[in-house]
Amino acid sequence: MKKILLLISLGLLFTQGVFANQLETTGYLQNYTGVLLQNGDYSILQNSFNLNLDYSGDKGKLHINPILYNYNSESNIDLKLKEGYIDLYFENFDLRIGKQQIIFGKADGVFITDVISPKDLTEFILPDFDEIRIGVNAAKLDYYFGDTTVETVFIPDFQGDILPASNSIWAIKKPQEFENATMDLSKMSMKNNLKNSSFAIKISSINDFLDYELISGYLWNSTPVNNISKGSSGLVVQPEYYRNKIIGGSFSKSVAGLILRGEGALYIDKALQTKNILNEGVVKKNDLNYMIGIDYNILGVNLSNQIIQEYILDYKDEDEVMQDKLKTTLTLNINDKFLRDTLFCQLFAYYNVETKDALIKTKVDYSLFDGFNIIGGGDIFVGDSGPFGQFDNNDMIYTKVKYSF
Repeated sequence: MKKILLLISLGLLFTQGVFANQLETTGYLQNYTGVLLQNGDYSILQNSFNLNLDYSGDKGKLHINPILYNYNSESNIDLKLKEGYIDLYFENFDLRIGKQQIIFGKADGVFITDVISPKDLTEFILPDFDEIRIGVNAAKLDYYFGDTTVETVFIPDFQGDILPASNSIWAIKKPQEFENATMDLSKMSMKNNLKNSSFAIKISSINDFLDYELISGYLWNSTPVNNISKGSSGLVVQPEYYRNKIIGGSFSKSVAGLILRGEGALYIDKALQTKNILNEGVVKKNDLNYMIGIDYNILGVNLSNQIIQEYILDYKDEDEVMQDKLKTTLTLNINDKFLRDTLFCQLFAYYNVETKDALIKTKVDYSLFDGFNIIGGGDIFVGDSGPFGQFDNNDMIYTKVKYSF
């Protein structure tokens, strides 16, 4: 907390120099309450205060975004710095240094090339993706020529996903083979040194014909893969992070009133979980992820469909990889506004073809008056197994009361 307060204080002083003392303050105060349908228990009781401080000038901008959280009516307050960075403007390029979210790709509701920023998965994937993404300490340089931008990102230290606690209702179920294994967490911490840094590059263009991105990165997988070995008292499971090399891209194009979107990424030598102790529970394969989507409008209602697939190349049964060679996910997004755009209604659904499980997310957002919104919705899990079916007992409804300024 002291470091965050120090950064805010230094930011206030810094604005007296490079920036022209042009302060813009925005943010919101929100109460978020969720209730499980199965037993009426609260899935979450959260109060939050999100503050954005922006100091702008001709030469650059300072952005600081602290968030205060209070859970379950307890007196303690959790202070987090979501983002805190400096923008410097030059003739042909911009430089951003500090904690920031890095966003790649065109897919909606899934991560394919959008893998630079790690994720906060303590509430699974139920929050908005802007809330799920974690800011990373990075230097980002955007170089402009014509309608093309070359973006380079250097991340000097490592930040993995924030995973749910073992007693959380969102904790991922252990594979049956690992239920009685001994956990060795010695490789879960990563040293902050140049050897463990990451970098990525994105070339993008927006023009009348096509919007596209081409990306490449030398990263870390943000979720660990479990090494397996035999110990004196049985299996030993040792989670470890592995390098990710990725190439890919995305595009969007307007065709006859429709928006066609696509995205794909090849993960080179991706570490995959197996249950074979002979390969120590990990095998490396090239892994192809891709999406094709279409956005359209029928009678004023916005609709979007996506098909997402993951295909493991050189798949061998003897490797005993703990996922199918091909995984297919379908998504549907329906939304519309009513009452002079004061009422927003949305349904977003995922369906996994192979495991036959689904997640259905609904939301109703009513703007009672300027800056004051009442939000309600539900998250329904369908299936007996799979990424969504494992949470079949976690069906919930929620309300949010939000004041923005």
